[in-house]
Order: sequence, then C-alpha cells, then structure tokens
Amino acid sequence: MNSKKMSAVVSTVRTDGTSERLSAREFARRAHCDERQIRRALARGVLVRGEDGLLDARQLASAWRKPSARESSTRGRTNDRHVAQANALAAALLRRELAAAGLRELELAQKAGKLIELEVVERLFFDAARGWRNAWLNWPARIAPLLAAELGLDPTPVLHLLTEHVHAHCESLGEPHAEQLRED
Repeated sequence: MNSKKMSAVVSTVRTDGTSERLSAREFARRAHCDERQIRRALARGVLVRGEDGLLDARQLASAWRKPSARESSTRGRTNDRHVAQANALAAALLRRELAAAGLRELELAQKAGKLIELEVVERLFFDAARGWRNAWLNWPARIAPLLAAELGLDPTPVLHLLTEHVHAHCESLGEPHAEQLRED
C-alpha cells in the first residue's frame, strides 16, 4: 500500500480528543474530490472553516456533497436518513466535547484549590459537630454547682435536671429531617 492511500486511512480524532485540522487541499484529497468542490461547499456554507482557517476532519463524514443528477435519482428517500444520521453523529460529538470540557474545568478548579473532596468536608463537619455535642454534654457538670450555689439548692438535683434537659435538646437536634435536606 503506498503512502498516499495510507494517509487517508489515518484516524481524524487525536488521542487527546481533539479533531484533526486540514487544509482545503488535504480535505479534497481525503474526500477523493476536486478542490473546487470544497470551495463551492464552503461558499454554500455546507462546510465551515475554523478560526484558524482550516477544516475539521470530522466534516469528511458529514453529508456535505451535493448529489449529482445520477446520485439524486438513486438516493431519494435514503438521503434524509443519511442527513439524520449525520446530525445525530454531530450531536453526539458535541455532547462528548462538552462533557470533556466540563471534566477539564473541574480538574483545573481542583488543581487551583477551589474544590474540596467530599470526604474531607464530611470528616471536618463530623468532628466539629462532635465537639459541639461534647461541649453541650459537659456543660451541666460545669454550671450545676454554680447555679445551685446562687439559688441555695443542692447541686445533685440541679445537675440531674440540667443533664436531662440538655440530653433531650441534643436528641432533638440529632439527625436532620427530610424537609431540611430537600433543595428548593
């Protein structure tokens, strides 16, 4: 197989997910047509040049050619199916590119330190909540003797009463209710 035929077999999508960019002459060579056909298709708006002035190699697979009189009589109803397939392929490629761009954006945000792992946040929140709970559970033992002295009461019943109310309050705060978890 000679090198001219081999180059037409080469994939048009690079390993990094971007498409190969072609000059009009190379596009015509790979499409096995004349460069004038490419210029006419560009003038009709069927083919589109990128900002760099080159053509996207994925357009090779699109239905950009005008059918000849002989082809149009044989194509008829199948042309609509080919156009629909080409549109579906273009939409799928666009979704893939958008998904890849979204992933790259998330990776950049993570590298910039704008994102935090969910496990880290959960662990920090859990540790903070445990600290708050422990502070509340230890509060009656600290305050009961002081409160009993001010009121002239025995500290033991005051401690039991405060402990009971603090435990009841902590239990009421316990787990979030389903209404609190729902987003508006």
